[in-house]
Amino acid sequence: MLRIGSTPRLVLIALVLGLVANLLFYNKPLGISGFIFTLLLLIGLLSLGWLEKVKIMYRNLWLVIPLLFFSIMLFIRANTLLTFLNVLAVLTLFGFLLFFYAAGQIERLNFLDYLVVLTITGIGTLFRPVIIVSQATSFAMVQKKNLGLAVKLARGIFIAIPVLLVFTVLLASADTVFARYVDDFSRLKTFQNFPNLMAQLSLILLVTWLTSGAFLFSLSRTQGMEQGNAATALPGLVPINRRLGFVEGATVLMLVDLLFIAFAWI
Repeated sequence: MLRIGSTPRLVLIALVLGLVANLLFYNKPLGISGFIFTLLLLIGLLSLGWLEKVKIMYRNLWLVIPLLFFSIMLFIRANTLLTFLNVLAVLTLFGFLLFFYAAGQIERLNFLDYLVVLTITGIGTLFRPVIIVSQATSFAMVQKKNLGLAVKLARGIFIAIPVLLVFTVLLASADTVFARYVDDFSRLKTFQNFPNLMAQLSLILLVTWLTSGAFLFSLSRTQGMEQGNAATALPGLVPINRRLGFVEGATVLMLVDLLFIAFAWI
């Protein structure tokens, strides 16, 4: 498997595409958004191939023509059945393009081979991002000393959340003025739109995951899998420190103190 020279670059491009997908598709009809996103996917794949100096199989790039054609048809006809068939055609052709972008000859396959190719591409797209996660985990373990304080602070904040919620409820029940402040805070627009924000975040993360997996799968097909077993090896389980250290405890106490100071001031 090909080792991508810059994993952060690949993830950044996938994240940008995830944000664009949220702008184009969330609570919006498919229409021209399908063509725009398909075009951006092609630009992202070609850009990564050029940046990583991947040898492109130009003889297979004819797939781009019908791919763009069916993506254009998404906004020419809004019929439900035709839209479904156009989306299916776009996904199928893009799957073939991912598989044959840097290796293989598409014209040598029979019908059953095409089904196998699409299955392999789908599985690779879904599970290849696990490699990126494993690389990030390994990097975090290597940089454990540098990230130690930040990890401890984050752990302390996470532990403090349920404690703060309990004390907030108790203090609100003890004082009506404080309860009014808490109620006003809970009615902020951000909290009212929380389900909507979570739905958009889920869409962004899903598109980022699938896009990064698709790009990584496509660019890694330039070498045999036998040369890249080390790249696919997953790290061991991350050891969990079950002890509550000084930093975590101090963080919890500080946040609780700030809550009581706010209560006393109010």
